[in-house]
Amino acid sequence: MATVELRWMSGAHDGERLLAETGGPSDGITLGRAAGCDVRIEADPDVSRVHARLRRTQQGWVLE
Repeated sequence: MATVELRWMSGAHDGERLLAETGGPSDGITLGRAAGCDVRIEADPDVSRVHARLRRTQQGWVLE
């Protein structure tokens, strides 16, 4: 299991942070408006249903 810290760097949530956990090395974390996303970002109309995914690799985390 790994914990990822997400920090907003600008906009309405500037300075806020969120901790998200993943279950294993191949797991990822999805971000978006959809109910099935691990991290839901509902307040921003510019965010897609599945906006991004963080995936853990042997080299570190990859943002897709």
